[in-house]
Amino acid sequence: MIKERIIGDREVILGLDYLYRNSMKMHERKTLLPCADTLVKKLSIPIEDVPIEGYYSETPELTYYFKLIKSLQNVNIVRRSEISDMKEYQKLLEVFGSPIYGESNFENSIFPHAVDPISTSLKKFSPAWWKAVSIINEAYENIKDSNNFSLTGIGILTKDPVVITALRESAVLFLSVERASPETPKYQYIWSVSSNIENLINMFIYEFNKFIPYKILYANKNNSEYFYNAYEENRLIGRCVCIGKDNSLNKYYHWAINKKDSSDELNFVEFWDDKIWTTEQYRLNIYRSE
Repeated sequence: MIKERIIGDREVILGLDYLYRNSMKMHERKTLLPCADTLVKKLSIPIEDVPIEGYYSETPELTYYFKLIKSLQNVNIVRRSEISDMKEYQKLLEVFGSPIYGESNFENSIFPHAVDPISTSLKKFSPAWWKAVSIINEAYENIKDSNNFSLTGIGILTKDPVVITALRESAVLFLSVERASPETPKYQYIWSVSSNIENLINMFIYEFNKFIPYKILYANKNNSEYFYNAYEENRLIGRCVCIGKDNSLNKYYHWAINKKDSSDELNFVEFWDDKIWTTEQYRLNIYRSE
């Protein structure tokens, strides 16, 4: 009986990934590791202690090579003249400057990081809006009519996040992590407090400030930002208070605040127990159950 095995885009690209990884591991262990070791010693730089990403944790040699390269990538480009004529440096540059990883960007380092379509796409969005579907669609639109044959570029044409993730992980040593700082938003504070609540709060503040050296500002629209910031800083999740006790059953009645489902939305709960629950105990119970 003959069974069909269909080789589509996903299969051929992930097959390429496997072949690339196996060949690259051998090249890195036998050829590139000695080159990197020579350069680190020539420059007299410390070896970085970094998380070992990708397949580089598979053998001690690959792990050592990963650390060597990470150390070299942190050397400022002003020291390039010290090694520019060395054959070991040229051998490594041949690999790290290859278009199979993307466009080379030295970024003041003696070794370039590749800029692939994912890196470019990430820059189009604030980190708060980083979602795989948006990032991949943006990257696809940028390269769909080009001849981008970088490892991740090929994967992006499939729009398959499994394929793209696999390829990105294979090339982790060559690609930089995109570091983006969201723009600081400007806020307009709108005072929407009911007049009765505002009056009662200010009566409370007036009495409270009589015996407290650090005065609370009065509640009014001029202090909108002050009160909103205080609201955001307030740690509410996990607060628990015993409200009463049923002596006939020797049970304690509690009110508490926790999170609704897996979100950060506040949720009120009431419960009975044969002991008093403190805020500390209740919070520990919440976090253990997550």
